[in-house]
Amino acid sequence: MYRNRIGNICILAAMMTILLLQTGCSTVSRGVAYGDSLFTNRDFDFEYSKEEAVFITFRDTSPVITVPEGRENCVGTEKLSAGESVIIKREGTYIVEGWTTCGSVVIDTDKNSKVQLVLNGVDMTCEEKPCIYVKNADKVFITLQEGKENILRDSKTEVEIDESKTESISDERLLESVIYSEDDIVFQGKGSLEIKASVRDGVYCENDIKITGGNYNIKTVHTAVKATDSIRIGGGFINIECGADALHVEEGYFYTRESDIIIKCVDDAIHSMTEITIADGKVDILKCREGLESNAVEVYGGKVKIDAEDDTINAFGKGDISPFIKIYDGELYLKSEGDCIDSNGYAVIEGGTVYMFSSAQDDDGAVDTIDGFTVLGGDVIAVEIAGVTDADIGQSGIRKITFTMEEACDAGSPFQVTDSNGETVFSVIPEKEYRNVFICSPKIKEAEYTATSGRHQSIASSMGR
Repeated sequence: MYRNRIGNICILAAMMTILLLQTGCSTVSRGVAYGDSLFTNRDFDFEYSKEEAVFITFRDTSPVITVPEGRENCVGTEKLSAGESVIIKREGTYIVEGWTTCGSVVIDTDKNSKVQLVLNGVDMTCEEKPCIYVKNADKVFITLQEGKENILRDSKTEVEIDESKTESISDERLLESVIYSEDDIVFQGKGSLEIKASVRDGVYCENDIKITGGNYNIKTVHTAVKATDSIRIGGGFINIECGADALHVEEGYFYTRESDIIIKCVDDAIHSMTEITIADGKVDILKCREGLESNAVEVYGGKVKIDAEDDTINAFGKGDISPFIKIYDGELYLKSEGDCIDSNGYAVIEGGTVYMFSSAQDDDGAVDTIDGFTVLGGDVIAVEIAGVTDADIGQSGIRKITFTMEEACDAGSPFQVTDSNGETVFSVIPEKEYRNVFICSPKIKEAEYTATSGRHQSIASSMGR
């Protein structure tokens, strides 16, 4: 684990060094440049041989273990207060099924062993320890058998989220998660997994978490999924409702592609210490305090929708590496009561379609940066009530325009922009009260345009080269 962490730090340090050599508008990526190396072929391969597998069948408080010839002494058991834990001691495939009100699976092999844990329709509750505890292994693959539904929970009581509390569990209680791993863990397959944590976190891993397939419904009173080094998603459907952060990386980075993620949380939806990269797929954040929060945020494609109480995208931190937000492509729909884009460094949009709706008052607005906001391509529409967004367009060849209505327009009041021929160039129905609208797009020509919202109207001329 220590060597893995040092390796990750070295990779991140190298990436940061490369960044220092780039200009603020460079299209070279820290996330996608090494994206293919984030997964192995084995991460997506969930096949296994039943003939060589050990079957673990829970029957209330007592498991029945069936071991094939030649695999003796690969498992053991340990008494709990009202049930038993199954201890996996050797590398191989283990198929878990049945139901238990007080049972768990502990993986305690040598550091070079890979274990495949197939969840084949299991309903497991364990109040004393994690339902699945990876104590020692090289890597553990949790495979969801196609057509099977699996449930893991830490209590018989239903999960009740207290929106007044956003704290995660303390370091002393890290073992108190439904799935806890001290080594790398991969979630894969075509089945489904439901995780219910009424007193704990959902999943915690001290190294890397990967998700390459499957359907996941996670409801927790605290953090839903937490990793120390990275969370890497390469497929699957993930639905999270939680009372703290939804997806949290303590020291490393977050990466997603080809996935469908839905989040409703009390605190941050996706929080990562170094970087968040969205390559493609769907990210739909229905409720959060802040949406995407990291030192660096990059979006290369996909559909991203965020409804936040504060910032929808926030690049934090100070020091030698300037925080940044870069959007290269994709469809983004950002709705906030604070800033939509907030960077302690700079922000750049090079392509895609970005809608921003901000109801922030005072100095806040759709965009707030320390080192500047640049638009080099794509369609950018910022709709706000108090702030007046502007952007540097450099030598991009695109043009920009800003409209200020005579008075505030109601949320839901259609807003449209027409050219001198009366043709509609842009139209949108803002979900928040607004007065100022900033548009930057190749569709804007050197001309005068008219903005209309109900009985309100504003005329402005475009700017740019």
